[in-house]
Amino acid sequence: MKFIIHNKTLLTYGLTLANLIAIILFTLLSTNQPNLNDDQEERISNTINSMDQISNNLIFSEAHVNNFILTSELSSVENYHNTKIPLDSNLQYLEQVFQKDSLQIAKFEKLRNLINNKLYDLESSIELKKQNGILSASEYLQLKRNEQYMKRIREIQNELISEQKILLSKSQSKYQFSKKSKGYIIASASIVSILISFIAIGTIATDLKKKREREKYLETMNENKDKFFTLISHDLKGPAHNLIGISEILLRDKSISEEETHTFLFHLNETAKKNYMLLENLLEW
Repeated sequence: MKFIIHNKTLLTYGLTLANLIAIILFTLLSTNQPNLNDDQEERISNTINSMDQISNNLIFSEAHVNNFILTSELSSVENYHNTKIPLDSNLQYLEQVFQKDSLQIAKFEKLRNLINNKLYDLESSIELKKQNGILSASEYLQLKRNEQYMKRIREIQNELISEQKILLSKSQSKYQFSKKSKGYIIASASIVSILISFIAIGTIATDLKKKREREKYLETMNENKDKFFTLISHDLKGPAHNLIGISEILLRDKSISEEETHTFLFHLNETAKKNYMLLENLLEW
């Protein structure tokens, strides 16, 4: 290897004919098709990211609605509607991914119906808050929580992701078989010239590839870190804000009935539990 690296100029003249033969063989045997395996992996990655974003958007949407019910801040309703924009975009993308498979598109339709039901409940609670006040909206949301939309949504998401991974595995097997077959044909025709040519140029190409991979890996890690901290900061601030808001209402408003007090205390308890579960998950992670 060191000899080749230090004598590239001499090797260039000696391998001219071999390189020309190798180029001709590669040109004839190459299909000029994109790497389907990479396309599949990218699609799986985008699918998983879209699923995660949908779950996060639903969590944020519910948090905005709860904040509106407790504080009557109209900005929370605006934030809720803004959160629906990326949610719709991700649903459109997933529909394109699954539309070629009848079983997956059927499951996706169930997923979308559950999401629409969840959004309908949130929007209904907004209207109830505007028309009848906090107690009516809170009781409605509490009743709808028993339908466990989020649990069923995550179950379908996991099924769809698992099926996508199975398709990827099958595609990888076919791709590897095709790749090996092509390699055998090329090797049988000019194995010596191709190997030497790859050794002569492989060092620089490998270094550049590794450098690009490292840069891509660092960029991905930084993006994941930023997303992680953004999500965690929101999840920590939301429950804390709710706790403060409810406690201030209980402290300042002496005219609250026993029934309303019980509702506020229930929200305090639920918010504290969610915050505790979040902290436990963070420590476990």
